[in-house]
Amino acid sequence: MLSLFLALEASAQTAAIDSLKTVAQAAVRQNDRRAEAVALRQLAREQADMGNAIEALHNAQRALQIFESLGEKSEVFNTYNSLLAVYQQLHDGQQIIEIATKGIEYSRGTADTSLLIVMTTALGIGYDETNQDEKAVACYLECIALEEAIGKSSALSHGNVSSSFSSLGKFDEAIRHARLAYEIALPNQDTMAMVLGKLNESYALALSGRGNEALDATGQTEALAASLHISSLDRDIVYLKSLGFAGKKDFEKAYRYHLQYFQMDSTLSSAERNAHFAELEAVYQTKRKEVENAQLSADIARQRTWLAAITGAVLLLGAAVWFQRKRLKINAKLLETEKTLAKTERLRALEEIQFFQRELDDYTQLLIEKNQAIEALKAGLETAALSENAASEKEDLQAQLMQATILTEADWRNFRQKFERVHGGFFEKMGQEVPDATEAEQRLAVLTKLELSNPEIAAMLGISPESVSKTRYRLRKKLGERDLGAVLREI
Repeated sequence: MLSLFLALEASAQTAAIDSLKTVAQAAVRQNDRRAEAVALRQLAREQADMGNAIEALHNAQRALQIFESLGEKSEVFNTYNSLLAVYQQLHDGQQIIEIATKGIEYSRGTADTSLLIVMTTALGIGYDETNQDEKAVACYLECIALEEAIGKSSALSHGNVSSSFSSLGKFDEAIRHARLAYEIALPNQDTMAMVLGKLNESYALALSGRGNEALDATGQTEALAASLHISSLDRDIVYLKSLGFAGKKDFEKAYRYHLQYFQMDSTLSSAERNAHFAELEAVYQTKRKEVENAQLSADIARQRTWLAAITGAVLLLGAAVWFQRKRLKINAKLLETEKTLAKTERLRALEEIQFFQRELDDYTQLLIEKNQAIEALKAGLETAALSENAASEKEDLQAQLMQATILTEADWRNFRQKFERVHGGFFEKMGQEVPDATEAEQRLAVLTKLELSNPEIAAMLGISPESVSKTRYRLRKKLGERDLGAVLREI
């Protein structure tokens, strides 16, 4: 039943997008530029909802150009909001800053304080994305002043500025603003704002080394978040527990919660997770060794003091004293050896992390370049329709577009080899679970294992999201009553 619902939902979204494309094309034929811009802006919103940020960005930018040429400032501002949503999906901080700056100018021109607060908050987010924390703090403090001036709750702005202060290492200020966020939200029982306040308080306390207080605040956060049923909050709470235990120097629990956090974070690829696991293991094993070595050094110091005291008083124990000193020297050498091994292990882990990162960056760049090529070819197809040699040009462009598909057979073989290195034996186990799985279903299983969305899978395979949903439905039928996600996690 769930599979049918998902298929119907995807079909409905696809139908809405097709309908908006038809409206936009009709407006072009009728030379109604305003209607075209309105349709393109709505199309961009639908595409962004389905995760197709690249096409959404193209259509939103086109709508903005038309509204700017028509001189309709209010529509330009509305389109800014659509662009900001897309750029936040893409984590493009520089573009967020550029759009938010224009939005602030417009808001001040209209003397609309509410719009000014929205755009100033967006500017702060842009500075956060580009690691300009001082500027982000200034934006959020300005939002607090504006909100207080019009009697609007400033709880969320206090939470935002708390996070930026933590990034700057100003933990006392971060804790103060986080607690203000909670206190402001408390009378109105604004649970979301209360949770965010406590989250930021826990984060600042943990980073400042106040592990016990951080864990207490995390416990309060967990109790508040229980009524919200938001999975990302569960993940953030696990992360805060890890930081709290690290502040208490309980590295075994900190390491365990860190592993749980990365297992819960569905936005990380397998390569990223492996790199994180290697990094965490090296860090926490090294820190644990440092604690053990400090204890060993303290033991050695106490033993030396004891030996020095009894050596002068008891000559008969000279042989025992000599033996004890020799043992201490051996311990000292062992300590140095352990330090050397720990350093070597850190270097090895760092090299592995760098390797995984380079491999991930190269593959990501390949996807970006191929997506750009595909978009260029699509644009060429639309232009070719107006040419005198439309049929010939369109046929050539279509052929090029087929060759530019992300996962060609050669790409798939290379991709499969990389995948097997991370998930050894996957295809063999998949054959045991679903003996009659087709090649298309195997590819869908692999991309689902990597936790890609339907639109992302469609883009990589060069098919429509509806086709992805239908393939997923057939694969689920072959699994019977078992859940597809659970089966793939076990493989």
